[in-house]
Amino acid sequence: MRRLVICSYLWAVVMALGVWDYYIIKFPPCNLPRVYQEVLMPVVRIRAGTSTGSGVIISDKHILTAAHVVGNNNKVQVIYYSYHQDTKAPSCLASCLSAFVVMTDTNKDLALLRYISSQKYKQVRLAPKDYQPYLFTEVYAVGCSLGLNPRPSEGMLTSIGINRWEISASALPGNSGGGVFLKDTHELIGITVWVRTHHDQLITTMTGIVPIQQIYKFLEQIPGVNSEEDKRQGLTVGPAGVLSAQSEQGGPTGQPYLMKGGEKSWHKQ
Repeated sequence: MRRLVICSYLWAVVMALGVWDYYIIKFPPCNLPRVYQEVLMPVVRIRAGTSTGSGVIISDKHILTAAHVVGNNNKVQVIYYSYHQDTKAPSCLASCLSAFVVMTDTNKDLALLRYISSQKYKQVRLAPKDYQPYLFTEVYAVGCSLGLNPRPSEGMLTSIGINRWEISASALPGNSGGGVFLKDTHELIGITVWVRTHHDQLITTMTGIVPIQQIYKFLEQIPGVNSEEDKRQGLTVGPAGVLSAQSEQGGPTGQPYLMKGGEKSWHKQ
């Protein structure tokens, strides 16, 4: 009983001093909902020439995105979003930093960027290398649709292949390079790279992603400079130190694109 009286008294003091209002209005970012911290905050917007896409921060120096987002550019702009709790809902502020293209692999449609910043950004957590996918697994896809702020869509795994999976979460031009996260653990399981088309219409709920196993293979192939093994894999380092792997089905040079389902052709974003 005494403990209850003390607690009630302290609560009255807190309310009288307005401390509770302070915390409601000025929640620090670390107190945002977990889904904001682990799914939304690591996603960035990428400007490469005239094209716009998405990416995910995977370390304090590196960003993962789709190869067709960066095209032939050696340097891109990255727009990072910091989220803050206000009186009703979290809001975001955009800030820009530069990043250099470290490696691209158009066979996997993945690219690695390196940025330099004293600020610490929220990073994704990769699913385990031996992650086993199943149909009906619920996911979030997050990307900068139409070049806007990152926004989530919800869906599930609908098709599982060796080198590519499909999800029912919707994607639009600008989502390329964005992350696909498990709904329950918020771990990254893929990167959005294409959507199917039918009679030249985008089927936005048939979204193709690069699966997590391919992401690990991509990250593991970061080599020395033009080693014999790299040459056998078709990987070369260009004059600017950019490693690239050319694919037979690469899209138009320097243009952003999404692959049409079942065809070796591309849809410009």
